[in-house]
Amino acid sequence: MDSTVKRKGGLGFWICNFAFTLERFSFYSVKWLIVQFLIASVANGGLGVAKENGATYQSFFVAFTYLAPLFGSYISDHFVGAKYLVPIGMALISLGYFFGFRSSSLTDVAIMIALASIGTGLFKPQTNSITGKLFSDPKDLDMAFSLYPVFHGELRFLHRNHQRGTDCRSKRL
Repeated sequence: MDSTVKRKGGLGFWICNFAFTLERFSFYSVKWLIVQFLIASVANGGLGVAKENGATYQSFFVAFTYLAPLFGSYISDHFVGAKYLVPIGMALISLGYFFGFRSSSLTDVAIMIALASIGTGLFKPQTNSITGKLFSDPKDLDMAFSLYPVFHGELRFLHRNHQRGTDCRSKRL
């Protein structure tokens, strides 16, 4: 007889973790690429704005993306619910990055920032909420939340090494 104990969580946990990891991957990628795209000359496929303006747009992207989950959590708790906001948030993030991909003006970049930030605000806190509901044993829950930084720490490490020397303060630009 098989004496293994099946832990609650399973596939739902890995889907939430993978989706959150993809969101973080796209965030760190755009955080770097937005400055590169904005300050690159028009001849090189960019918008040709000043370095300071490129850094300002990057700052807007980072600030709004970090502030938006406060509002997304409130909306989830009082109106809609976590399981509905995850696909809505992912769709808005995707639509925002599509605008960024197709952007030909600062207005398009601003739309990308707005959509990606709102989508992140609706999506990001919900994965943690759902993960918290998947585990009944506190030890399993601790294990689950311990795995989140492992995935995201690897992404930050890869992005930092890739970006080294290529941000707006670099002499290489």
